[in-house]
Amino acid sequence: MRRNQLRGRHISVRENGHNLHSPKTYLYADEMKHHQILVAVVLFLISLLGLAGCEDPDAAEKDAIMDSLRQLDQANIDCDGAAAVAVMSSEGIADYTRLVNLALDGTRVEVLGLEPSELMQVLQLRNRLTRAQLEQMDGAAYQEYATSECWYISDDIEDVGYEWSVDDIKVYGDLAHAAILDEDGKDSGLVVEFAKEDGVWKVNEFCFHRLYDEWLYSYAGQEGMEMADLLIAVEELEWGNPIRRSIWEPMR
Repeated sequence: MRRNQLRGRHISVRENGHNLHSPKTYLYADEMKHHQILVAVVLFLISLLGLAGCEDPDAAEKDAIMDSLRQLDQANIDCDGAAAVAVMSSEGIADYTRLVNLALDGTRVEVLGLEPSELMQVLQLRNRLTRAQLEQMDGAAYQEYATSECWYISDDIEDVGYEWSVDDIKVYGDLAHAAILDEDGKDSGLVVEFAKEDGVWKVNEFCFHRLYDEWLYSYAGQEGMEMADLLIAVEELEWGNPIRRSIWEPMR
């Protein structure tokens, strides 16, 4: 997380070059002293107002948003499915529900037309669960189960979590978004969305998948592999079982 530093402004007052005791000023020494004090007080008050104007009115909301990311990171580390779902926005949960339905009944054409991260999730659901299990799930139940089963524990020491992957949060009432940073800490051009639901800031985790999509497209191109074949190879390596190409047909 990037921390913005407030820079104080120093206000300097220069004399106008006139002799303070000349008739042009029409001020006697005592009056000038009082005038200088008055000017100093006014400038002090102006500086206070200026500093107050530099304070971020959305600072508390941004802190709460960052806290939601920290909670999601910790939930993934702890394999705490309930805690993870508690900070996921309803819009993100709806996307996970869509993937559950596609995993159950999506045709080969439908699933192979998905973005890589979505196709990977459909593959995982079909490979790791039975139809009977999946029929009992919506998006929230899917994420609670997958997180609790430690599907999202990473062995990559460079995977530092969502908290360190965002910058420049903008708040618009009960909605907010932030820039997603790439692996080099630069603006990826993608944004993650947040929503304040029942007084709690929640994250649309699905937004982060777009960055993963870009990486997968790049990797598949480098390896000269079809995306479906690449994802099957990854799932076979991770889950330890051979996968037939019929996996892309609706579940039985």
